[in-house]
Amino acid sequence: ASGSYENNTLKTGSVFSLPLRNLTNRIFIINQINVGYLDPNNDNTFVDFPESPITSVDIISDGNLTAGEFYFIGYELDNDVEASSYIISYLFSDAQSNTSFRLDATFNFVQ
Repeated sequence: ASGSYENNTLKTGSVFSLPLRNLTNRIFIINQINVGYLDPNNDNTFVDFPESPITSVDIISDGNLTAGEFYFIGYELDNDVEASSYIISYLFSDAQSNTSFRLDATFNFVQ
């Protein structure tokens, strides 16, 4: 993550990202990616940023994370956001085991 954080506010133009690599020999389906923050003014409820959740297969690696594949997603703020916790969350499905799971990254900006 990079950007300007002051007075509990992440400033416009700040960027955070999450790189992934599939170290298995399986294909995981990327159902969606949520990008947002925990709203300190609403009991830390998760709030999606505009365009989130991301479900377009054109954006999410054709919808699959194949064996050995490296994938990267980033998000740049269009507006100042008052919060200290920002989250990128992938929702995956595994057809082989018929399960779904999430992989989350939380970026904490605490002064």
